[in-house]
Amino acid sequence: MTPEQKAELKITIEQRIVDIEVNIKSLEETSKPVAPDNALGRLTRMDAMQIQKMQEANLQTARSNIVKLQEGLSKINEDSFGQCHYCKGMIGFERLKALPESNMCIECAEKYGG
Repeated sequence: MTPEQKAELKITIEQRIVDIEVNIKSLEETSKPVAPDNALGRLTRMDAMQIQKMQEANLQTARSNIVKLQEGLSKINEDSFGQCHYCKGMIGFERLKALPESNMCIECAEKYGG
């Protein structure tokens, strides 16, 4: 990977972290438990609780992605940056550009479901 590509990925990762942090603030609000004293009908309450659970899962995913992105950012100047966790081959630049939190090449992602 060229120094220019690493610099471009660094900018991409930093921007993705900022975007996710903004999203996390919104998810924290929408993943709060539904208050039992809200005057909701039974189905509406169940819908609200289901939405709350989905937002909670989205929040966990966002937090996990932040950790992965920060790890990638801390290793961006190492020779192993962009190396597949499984096969140890290099992850394609375009894949890293689209999914900078990825730790697998396309072949291993298809094989192992990542």
